[in-house]
Amino acid sequence: MIDWVYRRNPAILRPLRQIGFHPPPGGFPHLAPELVLLFESKDMLAHDREDFDSAAPAMDSESRRWLRQALVRTAPHHEWFRAL
Repeated sequence: MIDWVYRRNPAILRPLRQIGFHPPPGGFPHLAPELVLLFESKDMLAHDREDFDSAAPAMDSESRRWLRQALVRTAPHHEWFRAL
């Protein structure tokens, strides 16, 4: 299995097959929301909070768990813990 490695903390990994979505023809590929939110968690700007408020409710329990564990390693007192 090949893993994606978070460049800001190499201890944070995600199987490569779980880092994005490949829609049917005509759609746009995109990164998994938990990865995008992890990057956005570092420098909290207004749009980062808005992205979290939009994405978090739609994330499944495994994605929320992964983001929570990643934040434990990068920002153990992050404000998003309350919502995760």
